[in-house]
Amino acid sequence: MTALIYATLGNTTNDMYTIESMIREGMKGVRINTAYCGIKEYDRWINFVQTATTKLGVHVPVMLDLKGPQLRLELPTKDTAYQIEKGSVIDIGSLFDTEDVVDIALNQDLRAYLEIGDSLLIENGTIRTKVIGIGTHLQVEIVEPGAGLITNFMGVNVPGRYFPVEHLTAKDHEMLRYAIDKKLDFVALSFVRDTIDLEYFQQKIQEMQEEMGAPGVPKIVAKIEDSIGVRNLDAIVEKAHNLNASIMLGRGDLYTEMEPVVMGKIQQQAADACRRKNVPYFIATGFLEGMKYNTQPTRTEVGDVWNALRDRPYALVLTAETSNGINSITTVSTLQHIISKYT
Repeated sequence: MTALIYATLGNTTNDMYTIESMIREGMKGVRINTAYCGIKEYDRWINFVQTATTKLGVHVPVMLDLKGPQLRLELPTKDTAYQIEKGSVIDIGSLFDTEDVVDIALNQDLRAYLEIGDSLLIENGTIRTKVIGIGTHLQVEIVEPGAGLITNFMGVNVPGRYFPVEHLTAKDHEMLRYAIDKKLDFVALSFVRDTIDLEYFQQKIQEMQEEMGAPGVPKIVAKIEDSIGVRNLDAIVEKAHNLNASIMLGRGDLYTEMEPVVMGKIQQQAADACRRKNVPYFIATGFLEGMKYNTQPTRTEVGDVWNALRDRPYALVLTAETSNGINSITTVSTLQHIISKYT
């Protein structure tokens, strides 16, 4: 089976022409990332897709990707930024701590679960820090400053640590209800770490479906994005098989969480596990990253796609290349061309 192309919609896919052209060039499904924007934007994108597919006489599934309990930094204002350099020491508070307020805060209180020496990776690991103090707040030292700025809503990863956070945030509940109401095809759950996550999600979907009288949609996509999910991969795939769900390997956060040198092995292991259980397997993030600003992929990017196709995935998922890239249409046509040459 030829791998399908799913593309993420965003700031650079905000018109009917672009979305229709992406479908014509080979886009077989769309992904909407609920970590950004709101229902007004989601409605517009879905309406564009439905109008285009009606015109073209095809069906293009829509996947709503729930952001889940992702760790993020929150600063006093949207436009606040703090300069950092190697060796800088900064204090990170918690939004739940009202007595000792600091300028940089985490949206979860992690103090009970961290140890001195733990790594806190910010902005997909481009800013690397280590914990040097745990008290009324966290004290971290900058090991690698990246671009030298900490800004609002930067994501945070803590490799190898498990935090007992809620399965679904308040926005996730809202978005799940939205997906059921819109009769969308898929809803993706981020950072699935064990079978309990999937069972809880399936139960919540069933409860909402019964309440809303909308059985049968959407189907679940379980995203593997950290080392704990990888550790429990076989059990998660088994549960996905039982629930008629799919698996997505989210390589962005996973690349931050684990050693880059093991990524190829993990990608193949996930493919093998899904194939054994006949579970649809999506691979996401970074395939043609350079095409955000360029009209041609690099040799490395073509090789990455070729390697992924050897694992016989159900679909390859374009992310920032289409949601924020200036060449969304060309990116889809390029990926389709590579796939056609492989098969």
